[in-house]
Amino acid sequence: MDWLRDFSANYANGVTAIVAVLALALTALSLNAFRREYRAKYRPYLVPAVRADEIASAPDEIGYRLTIHPTNVGPHPCWVRLSDVKMVLGDELIIVESMKEWSLIGTQGASTAFPSGEIYPLGVKRIRDHEYQLNRVEVHFTLHSKSIDDQHHEPSRWLFEVDIRGDSPSVLYRPDLLKL
Repeated sequence: MDWLRDFSANYANGVTAIVAVLALALTALSLNAFRREYRAKYRPYLVPAVRADEIASAPDEIGYRLTIHPTNVGPHPCWVRLSDVKMVLGDELIIVESMKEWSLIGTQGASTAFPSGEIYPLGVKRIRDHEYQLNRVEVHFTLHSKSIDDQHHEPSRWLFEVDIRGDSPSVLYRPDLLKL
């Protein structure tokens, strides 16, 4: 009968150890899932847009001021920064000074405007008269976003085409022209 008592005592200790290890593993998996859910909930949700506002120096001379508007569509505020901002006007490459500091954007549709270049009347005339090999205007930039607690940082590259050949400019998001 000694062997039965010995087996019973060791079996109980073994089962207790296995259950403790399983409980610890389940706790670790749960904490990892909660952490992922928290990060997904508080990560920035930004959608950029480019706007072309008309500037007139004379009645027959029309130019355009281009601005980038990153809009926060998420429920939490976030930090935003633009880098590598370039405007391609026909065959000319114009490098715009990048932001060095982070800007805070509020929640649910909050936006702010960042300058991305100006198209002077001479440039508009050259585009409309097809004087360039590539008769279009492109705005390239890298949008950096990070959450308030600095846990989530994400850069993304964007390219917009601005069509100024008509009476009013139209802006199109063109991921197909983006070179990685």
